[in-house]
Amino acid sequence: MTESPTRTRPVTGTIYVSRLLTDRAMNHLHALGAPVRIGSEAPPDRAELEAGISGASAAVITLTERIDAELLAVAGAIEGDR
Repeated sequence: MTESPTRTRPVTGTIYVSRLLTDRAMNHLHALGAPVRIGSEAPPDRAELEAGISGASAAVITLTERIDAELLAVAGAIEGDR
């Protein structure tokens, strides 16, 4: 496993990755030490995105996935008191 080239804060909770990324990118994510929930190589449909991002502390989403306020609300990223 390759060590991440940058210093990062510890990640607590699960990291959701919408699609399987390159080996190098996945190695960096695993090096963070947090559980990683990974989608398949195929583009996720809306239900898969919602299920994957729900409860995650962080998400890595590719440019082809549609991210909107509704999806962020499912993730808990949009709350009135923040």
